[in-house]
Amino acid sequence: MKHQNRSVLDEMDTRDGRLELVAYGSAGGVWIGVDRADGRSLGAIELRSGSVEKQLMGTSRVEPTWALAWGAVAPGIVRAHVRNDEGELFPTKIVRLPTELEREYRAVWGIAERCHDRCELIGYDDDGMLFDESDPRPTGSAPTDLERLEQIRRHVHDSLRYYATAYLNGTDEDRERIRAHLATLANVMSIFEIKSLDPGSMLARRSKIIDRYLDDARRDPWMPQEGGPSG
Repeated sequence: MKHQNRSVLDEMDTRDGRLELVAYGSAGGVWIGVDRADGRSLGAIELRSGSVEKQLMGTSRVEPTWALAWGAVAPGIVRAHVRNDEGELFPTKIVRLPTELEREYRAVWGIAERCHDRCELIGYDDDGMLFDESDPRPTGSAPTDLERLEQIRRHVHDSLRYYATAYLNGTDEDRERIRAHLATLANVMSIFEIKSLDPGSMLARRSKIIDRYLDDARRDPWMPQEGGPSG
């Protein structure tokens, strides 16, 4: 594989010798990898290789008792750690990439101790929210508080419709379990409907909400997309 614009971003002494964090272009993509001092590669990952861009992407090399993890973080990530099998956190270093290769993502790497099967990179934003490789990179502008509230209300509404229909079609055993879901969801929906935010008003409205959704489900059973209530 032909490397273009290869840059050494950082260096580290490890139990496996001197290692280099590198970035380069290859086959039209940008890669972040780790090389030994003699140039042999321990592996590399390609940025933006999937259909969805992630907040964080990484890979690792696990030795009998320790591991090296490396990858990239999106602009919103301000700090990162390597996490071992037991949930222990170890520091990383975040390094900017050459602008001719990449202007947004930054490289990250670090060593974790007491690793057995796997280790992973995790990151945090300015608010301290944790992200891992399952989190997609956000698109567009951040939602307003009103938009968030409307999304919560819509999700609770769809979930109540789903569980009300399931309750009417379920066995006695199923109904006992589903009733608990209905009560929890109705508690949330009551906050949108009650005129006073006191416990008594919430409990009174909760029972009315459950009855209303059960009545609606009798007249118009509702089935969401496969997998349950919509998100």
